[in-house]
Amino acid sequence: MLASGPFTLKNLRAAVATAASTLAVTVLGAGCGPAWSETTTSRSGSDTSTLTFEYSSCPFGCGLGRPALQGSTLTIAVKGGAANAKLSARLTGTPVGRIADQSYSCDSGACILSLTIETTHEGDAKLEAVDPTGNVVDAATLSVQPAASLEVNVDGRRYVADGGFHDVKQGDRLPVSTRALSADGKGLFFSRHGISQEYANKAIVGPGDGFVLFGETIVEDAIANTVGETTLTLRAGGAESVVRFRVTK
Repeated sequence: MLASGPFTLKNLRAAVATAASTLAVTVLGAGCGPAWSETTTSRSGSDTSTLTFEYSSCPFGCGLGRPALQGSTLTIAVKGGAANAKLSARLTGTPVGRIADQSYSCDSGACILSLTIETTHEGDAKLEAVDPTGNVVDAATLSVQPAASLEVNVDGRRYVADGGFHDVKQGDRLPVSTRALSADGKGLFFSRHGISQEYANKAIVGPGDGFVLFGETIVEDAIANTVGETTLTLRAGGAESVVRFRVTK
């Protein structure tokens, strides 16, 4: 179980290591938890598959069967290579972005090709793992989609954009969790630069000490500092959601 007391990102990080299933359902709310349990590590889908492709920002193992967020940075792990055949990666097909960095490492016989990919365009591309001779060892489809909407939860409750003010007390620390959704309602994965958070007046409501990212859900503590009314605007591509706060004593 999670420790009692105020919600903080420090508590959340500790809870992930010891109570992941409880965290997904209890802390982030029903809108975020199910997406985790549905995303399991999967192979590329071919009959000759030898490697495992997954988003490394997802703590529970999320395969590339789930779409990625356009305009974000992804970190991907390709597992199952051999120490005597260093693998590298390339993107083919639709130009959805570029591989900004890649490295190959082996520890105790377990080898991982670590990738950083910057997504720029919508579409499906092939992410191919190739051996030193240029032969394709295995491949997976990387689907990149733009954000059509944002799902926002404030303090465990779904926030409706036109639902008026979110009333809080001065000194409250409120976890704000946000997911970018595709046009068909799927959560879009990213590792960095996916969702921006803009506080209109940090003197009234401002950010806490950093944020935590779980593949498709970003969580940040918003702190009610002083009495007043202000907004927090969340954006991903062309999608936007504005949370209105009213702080009282």
